[in-house]
Amino acid sequence: MLGTCIFKDIYLETPEFLKYSLHTCAIISAPISFLGFYIILFKTPDLMKSAKSYILNVHLSIVLFDFCIGFLATPFLLFPAMAGFPLGLFQYFGVPIIFQTIIAFFFLGFASFAIMSLFESRFFIICEFPGKKYWKFWRHIWFYGHYIFHSLAMFSLYFTVPEQETAVRNLKESLPCLPDRIKSGPIFVLNDEIGFHVFIMISTIFIVTIEVCLLFYFLVTDISKKLKNSNLSQKTVQAQKLFLTALFLQIAVPLTTIVVPLIYIFSSIIVNYYNQTFTNFAMIMGSTHGFMSSIVMIMVHRPYREAFMAMIGKTKKIVLPVVSMKTTSVYEIPCLPESFKSAPIFVLADEIGFQVVLMITATAIFIKEFSLLHTS
Repeated sequence: MLGTCIFKDIYLETPEFLKYSLHTCAIISAPISFLGFYIILFKTPDLMKSAKSYILNVHLSIVLFDFCIGFLATPFLLFPAMAGFPLGLFQYFGVPIIFQTIIAFFFLGFASFAIMSLFESRFFIICEFPGKKYWKFWRHIWFYGHYIFHSLAMFSLYFTVPEQETAVRNLKESLPCLPDRIKSGPIFVLNDEIGFHVFIMISTIFIVTIEVCLLFYFLVTDISKKLKNSNLSQKTVQAQKLFLTALFLQIAVPLTTIVVPLIYIFSSIIVNYYNQTFTNFAMIMGSTHGFMSSIVMIMVHRPYREAFMAMIGKTKKIVLPVVSMKTTSVYEIPCLPESFKSAPIFVLADEIGFQVVLMITATAIFIKEFSLLHTS
């Protein structure tokens, strides 16, 4: 039984509002994302060369997820129920909703694993630890194991989809506050039992979070030890520290746009709370992750920031011609009052001959053309 069902029948709750909002976010973030690709590919310095492919992988996976949410799938969700319907381009190509769901979850998981692999690459390159030569082999199995597990979990969603007619009817009964225009939509129920899907999502997020935190802890510990070691170049260690800090900010700051919506979604599921306005804004906030990630990436990494500022500096400025502002000739009019003389008078020209000839010629041509048109 649903605990709370709130639907005020306002525009913020409509599928149209969510659709236009997500499309707008995607359109705004698209040029910023392409700018990020350009800077990573062509402006990454040699000092960051070992991390270039990993940063590119993170950026690509995040952009793909945002593009899927903003344009391809554009899901209108009905949390706390695992149900909704798509509003994006996929529906016009007849892509089944279950496959749209699997694709969206794939991109979300791949973005998480890309972040994890970025920190693992720094850990493997920077840190010195016993068994590193063995980890060189096992790290690939460990890494691809995440993708295999996630892929199997996502494909399992296909086999847990309930019979839709009964599931949709039960959903409509459990959400009595829904208006008819939403009830009449192509609602798809992913599962009438949310336990399995919530377990998969929480497990994936928890595992990746723990792994990233451990890797970051090992990196900080190793760099701290190297800073105390006088035999190592302090400049090199300091550069590694700054780069690691930039990576952390690049991931942590935009991550809030995902964490906050997830907190609301999980909370609504736990307490059985339905509020379409909050759900729509949670989706909109989540769709800004790619935009925020691109901006933060460019700003926190000094080479990227300098490259971006150089690009702005190379923008050609429009140079307006210098126009004479000479005003001495106005004082040759003796009857001009002082109040006029103190005004910001603009003098088009000191000599009026050219302007008068131009105006007379233009007037004569106009009169001639008008008379010919009139007589014809």
